[in-house]
Amino acid sequence: MSAAPAIGAGALALGLALRRASLPWLGLGVAAIAIGFIWYYSSLHWTLLAKSVTLAVAGLVLLGLRQWLVHGEPVEEIA
Repeated sequence: MSAAPAIGAGALALGLALRRASLPWLGLGVAAIAIGFIWYYSSLHWTLLAKSVTLAVAGLVLLGLRQWLVHGEPVEEIA
């Protein structure tokens, strides 16, 4: 997350604000970091959703293959 462009820009703006004692730069830095966090976590949300859907589909495919294999071969009784 620290490599996100908004986080880097916000950290630089905060450093400049503290060096110059500038409230506008401080506000810009805080806003940029907030936007970076929102962007990161919203993209993480969609990434997790995509992974969950992929795992669910893979599970259904495996269950289907298992059913197909079980019904495809005759079962011999052990007596």
